[in-house]
Amino acid sequence: MRVALVSDHFPPNAVGGAEWSISALVDLLAPHTERLLVLVAADRVEKEETRGPLRIVRLRPPLLPLTANGRQRAWALSNPWFTLRTTVRLGRLLREEKIDLVHAQSHGVLPAAYLAARRLGVPTVVTLRDTRTLCEPAICLHEHSRVPSDCGHAKLRRQCVDRFLDAARTPAGRLSRLRRKAHFSWLWADNRPRWWCLRRCDAVIGVSQALLNLYRHRGLLDAERSRLVSIPTPPPTPPADATARREGTRARLGLGEAPTVLYMGKHSPGKGTNTLRRAWTQAVSRFPEARLVLAGADHPPADAPGLRVLGPVPHQEALDLTLAADLVVSPSIGPEALSRSLVEAAGLGVPVIGTRTGGTAEIVQDGLTGLLVERGDSAALASALEALLSDPALRARLAAGQRQLVTGAFSAESIRNAHLDLYRELHRQTPGAGGHRKEGGH
Repeated sequence: MRVALVSDHFPPNAVGGAEWSISALVDLLAPHTERLLVLVAADRVEKEETRGPLRIVRLRPPLLPLTANGRQRAWALSNPWFTLRTTVRLGRLLREEKIDLVHAQSHGVLPAAYLAARRLGVPTVVTLRDTRTLCEPAICLHEHSRVPSDCGHAKLRRQCVDRFLDAARTPAGRLSRLRRKAHFSWLWADNRPRWWCLRRCDAVIGVSQALLNLYRHRGLLDAERSRLVSIPTPPPTPPADATARREGTRARLGLGEAPTVLYMGKHSPGKGTNTLRRAWTQAVSRFPEARLVLAGADHPPADAPGLRVLGPVPHQEALDLTLAADLVVSPSIGPEALSRSLVEAAGLGVPVIGTRTGGTAEIVQDGLTGLLVERGDSAALASALEALLSDPALRARLAAGQRQLVTGAFSAESIRNAHLDLYRELHRQTPGAGGHRKEGGH
């Protein structure tokens, strides 16, 4: 088959775990397709490269305001001009490559991918990786397992934005708040075309079943029109020099033999980093030799013994930090779709602590691959930290469980085959898709 994957961003200009998950999927699929076109809709420069069946085309959007970490500002990808321009350019590439199926990987480019595929008459698949297309702040999901029935734009402006800004400790200036409310109102309106597309795609993939359930309960998915499938993101493979890289990273950071906990991600209300800091203050009083490393954007300075704040790190360094850690913690309060840090910990055989929210329980099997605690419960999180810090044998048993997990449902082969089987099924159900070849490829 000839498949197009369409994304907002793509490595090396990646800005989060989603882009590295997309890159891992490309590596899995490229050897098993006749042609794999990767269209990057929001890169800094326009260029392309071809490697065997893989062709990567990077487009520069008409507006290029970037945040400090290189991500497009939300309004640059949330406007009709971006969608129209990307639809036209993508349509030309799809016809040129005689593409059989389009798979949208990102929030911003979803409408353009859907419209271009429909114009060509080929199936459309979309992968949901977070709650952004559901609602930008999604503050209600910090307390509820589902979107409340009274969710709407009026409640967003009246309650949700203020609650979100309070949780983020944003200054309460009236003008600043009005500006943020206008910003979220714009994103709400811009999401409505995406909801229309979601209900009409041929298939919707959720990186976890929990995420699919959120969207379906909100009424944004149509199970009669679309195939709804849960397929996790692929984990990394342990490198041949894993031991050397672990020792080198620990030596560079001066960790020595200290038991080391790693949190990989930004500081935000939904990520539960304030809960983690409270739990760490309790745990480190019992284990003063232990270390907690925080790697990611916006973390406040260290304010407890044994706490190390690194700030944002490149992806390769993130993998080295995971190898160097004795355990990885994901204390999310919001519904993690499927935390990339947990996926990478599973692939590298590092035990984890997660919270019972979102898709975390689909990768963290309590007592088998890690420990689960209730979200927002700093005492329970501290107890879990203490249990693993005090018991190397338990850490080793959970690490063995991680390695077993990635040979089953989270194996690269299983994830690759799930995608390819879905693509072939949709292609068979679209006779003469776009006037292109029948079932083909590998």
